Amino acid sequence: MPLCVRALTSRRFMGKTTMPGSTPNVSRNVWIAIAAAATAVILLIILFTSVIDPAPPRSFRLATGSPGGAYAAGGQAIAQRLEGDGIRVELVETSGSVENFALLTAEEGGVDAAILQGGVGVGEAGADELVALGALFFEPFFLFVRADADVSDIRDLSGLTIATGSDGSGMRALTTLLLEDNGVAGSVTLDDRSGQSAADALLAGEVDAVVYVTSPDRPYVRQLMVAPQASLVSIDRSEAYERLHRYLSGIVLPRGVVDLATDTPARDITLIAPAASIVTRRDLHPAIQELLIDAAGERYRHGDVISDPGFFPNRDLVGFELADEAAQYFDRGGRPNFLQRFLPFWAANMVERLWVLAIPLATLMYPLVRAAPPVYRWQIRRRIHVWYRDVRRLERLGADANSPEELQAVRDELARMLLETRDIKVPLPYNDDVFRLRSHIRLVDQIISNQPVGDNVITD
Repeated sequence: MPLCVRALTSRRFMGKTTMPGSTPNVSRNVWIAIAAAATAVILLIILFTSVIDPAPPRSFRLATGSPGGAYAAGGQAIAQRLEGDGIRVELVETSGSVENFALLTAEEGGVDAAILQGGVGVGEAGADELVALGALFFEPFFLFVRADADVSDIRDLSGLTIATGSDGSGMRALTTLLLEDNGVAGSVTLDDRSGQSAADALLAGEVDAVVYVTSPDRPYVRQLMVAPQASLVSIDRSEAYERLHRYLSGIVLPRGVVDLATDTPARDITLIAPAASIVTRRDLHPAIQELLIDAAGERYRHGDVISDPGFFPNRDLVGFELADEAAQYFDRGGRPNFLQRFLPFWAANMVERLWVLAIPLATLMYPLVRAAPPVYRWQIRRRIHVWYRDVRRLERLGADANSPEELQAVRDELARMLLETRDIKVPLPYNDDVFRLRSHIRLVDQIISNQPVGDNVITD
């Protein structure tokens, strides 16, 4: 066989076409396109899940308050609720709301969320980096005085000693504000005692007055309500305080609500009350914010002796900007989002994140999907059309043959090619292309067999 024909045969068998019975390789360009598309999708997913919308953290820090207080109890209930969703809450005990705000705005060693008394931190440095999830419960301002003291208003406290708690507490901060509003801040003595120790001091005559910002069910509050040595002062100008400080609300402690048997209190008592709120750093993951407000809703939506069921959590009694996740929660009527009603937290969060990712993925995949059918058709036809290069070259070799032996070698090669093409594997709709190829091979064989040797009658 002439060298040129052997080289042609070797080239065809080494990959330009196929061996009989084998499946043609997918085009290198198609593999490159597939790999590029897959790489783009993977990179997009990595970028989205790690930078644009990272997964929520598995733990965060929540500042509460002193042990045994309402903030500590609320924080414990929230932590237990989130533990069921696989989120660990590190509870940080503090002296109160002022310290909580400092921890929220600290650059290092701070907390991610905290329970704050209404009004604490509002308008101060760092407040712009915080968002509120909602008000949780009223904290009435109780002013107890000695029964023999002639006190019916905050203005009457001038010259007295008042137990107000420590400097880091929201109770001290609110008391100081109200004393300043009434022009007596410089004429009173503030005592650091609080809780039960402050109640004991009042009953022992060691202080003239005690203030609490807390729930009416606290043991020391109930104790002072029934103690003959103490008297609870009604805040008669509650509406004025509401207008001056929007985070304060006027509430009524109904007669007998503390103890019907003893008719405690013996009359309706008007009080003012800030609302404790749950506040987070603005950059806390939205999924954690959503879990927090949902957990708070489960605990506080049932109401108590001074608030109706469903009043809390409340979006209107917060002093900070309302977080977007909290706004959506209230817009839904205080219910979890659709996915979290039916799926565990981790699954619902994954679906939400992938759903957002679906839009750019669809944008990326649309041209690829549209291009797939033409590429597929091209690749199938290429398995057939690649033979035409050899058919054309064999036609030229036959036209240029200078001896009967060379011409016969070309015809033998065409015969083998005709046998090989029987094993081309293509889908049924493309079989007509295969038969057309086989007809062309026979046509070339017929042309060169009828040609006198040495006459170049086939030209381009």
